[in-house]
Parts: sequence; C-alpha cells; structure tokens
Amino acid sequence: MEEFTEEHAKQLLSKEWLAKSDSGNSKPYLMKCGYSPADTSCFMMITDTKSVWGEVLNSTQLIRRWRKCNPDSPQQFESNTVEELWREQVLDLLSRIHTIGAMADASFESVHTNYSVRHVSSVPLMVITSLKAHYISQDAAFELDCGTLKWRWETCFLGHTRSSDIISQHLIFPLISLSHMTFSSSEAVGEVAETEVEKSIDKLGRTSRRTPDVHIKNAMSKPRLVSSIRRMTAMFNFISDLPPVISNAEKPDLQIEFPDEVKDSSSNPPPNPSMRSAREPLPVVSQFESLSHTEFNLDAHHQGGTTNP
Repeated sequence: MEEFTEEHAKQLLSKEWLAKSDSGNSKPYLMKCGYSPADTSCFMMITDTKSVWGEVLNSTQLIRRWRKCNPDSPQQFESNTVEELWREQVLDLLSRIHTIGAMADASFESVHTNYSVRHVSSVPLMVITSLKAHYISQDAAFELDCGTLKWRWETCFLGHTRSSDIISQHLIFPLISLSHMTFSSSEAVGEVAETEVEKSIDKLGRTSRRTPDVHIKNAMSKPRLVSSIRRMTAMFNFISDLPPVISNAEKPDLQIEFPDEVKDSSSNPPPNPSMRSAREPLPVVSQFESLSHTEFNLDAHHQGGTTNP
C-alpha cells in the first residue's frame, strides 16, 4: 500500500464529503475519494470526525482489489491495450460509485482489517503480541455493496496530528464559514438560487482566506451563532438545562462592588507599621551594634590608641 501524502489530501480539497452510517453499529462516517485517469490510480480518506484513515491504490492494486471483490469480473486480458482500456472503465465506474447519488442506495459496513496483520508481519515474534492489538485498533476496513458491484477499502490510520489538521482544513473551518454566511444572510440559503449561493460563498471565501484569524473571530463573535452552537452542543449531550439562543450580548460591568462597611473602613487606613513610637525600644540588633562599638573604643584605649569620643 502506498503512502497517503499531503498532496493526496490537497487534491481532495475540491471533493465533496460522502456520508455513510455503519449498518452494524450506527456509527457515522464521512469520506472523500480521488482518482487519477493518467495512471489509473485512486485514493481516499475517511473520518468519524475524530480520526482519519486513508488509502492509496496504484493501477495494479486497484484491479487486483476489484477482481477480488467482484469474482465475476474478467481475468487478465492477453492484449495490454484491452487490459488498459478495461482498467480505465473500472476506475470510471468506481468514481461513479463514490458519488452522492450512488452512495444513497449503497450499503456500508466497517469490517475487520487484514492490513494490520501484514503491517506487523516483519516484526519479531516476541513483540508481535504487544504491537498487533495496537495496530489493529488503529487501522480500519470498509465495505461497500451496490447490489451487483462491491468494493472494499483497507485504510491506514494517518495519526492524531494529521487527523486534526485534515479535519480542521476540510471540515471545521468550512463549516464555521458557512454557518457565518447562513446566520448573516437575510434569506434562507435553501430558498436562494444555486448561482447566488456560489457568489456568496466565493465572496466570503476570498475575504476569509486573506485574514483567516479575523474571519474566525468575526464569525464566532456573533451572539446568535455561538449561542445556537452552545444550545446544539447541550442538546446533543443530553444536558437538561438548555441555554437560550440570544441575539444581543450586553457588555458586563467589570468593576468590583464593595459592601458599605468595607468602604467605611477603607476611608480610615491603619497606621503605617514603619512609623514607630518614640518610646518603643530599639531593635535587638541595634543594641548589639552599640555594644560592639563600645567594646571597640575600650580596646583602643588600653592599647594607647586614640579614638573619637
């Protein structure tokens, strides 16, 4: 299996998310798929909104996988020209399977992956036991069934850091921007013509990509937007006391209010501890200093020295 690189993720930026739910555990997944007719290869990434997995298949791997998933497919053609033409048709069919229209009727299931077993096959036997469970829990496999056609993805976990970057770039940031546009529009987006929606998206996108920090700050400073997200978050997580949706945010008073008795006492401050009474005895250290000075004068007198009185 080839590596899922940053270039693959970049090519998927212009692809739509395809949503499917695991029929076994009702877990939702989002996937993006890309294809390269030049070398008859394909690649994909899939997320449960927490982690991201990916796979890249070259032409040979793609056809081998297709023939394994669809045993009725013809075997290797003797003519290389015919074989290449058939591979192009398979790639085109696979691209049509991974569309919003086709995905609606396809069954989807997360299944046991064999990739992890192959991944640790070169690891010494003494450490396979400890590593195998870790790798199996990281990687994932998914099967699609369109009735007459079947397909399987054997994906590899991309790591926590890359998962966060991909989810942020491909999902979170666009959703924040679209939410900002939706809440700022005077008309419902669902009732506006598609061309007008495109113009609004393009205008907002050109502005936001110049200063993304300012864009996010402005979007998430809308009281109605952030309070709606807050309420939806509470609703999703079964919070009984649902917070309200607000349209205006009042500026709070940032001054501390003291009780009256505290104010009265503050008008008569306590005496400064550095100011001592005239009758207060000198500190002990000063008495020792005076005693040492007297002893020094007496010693000097016995030695015939002269000292100042």
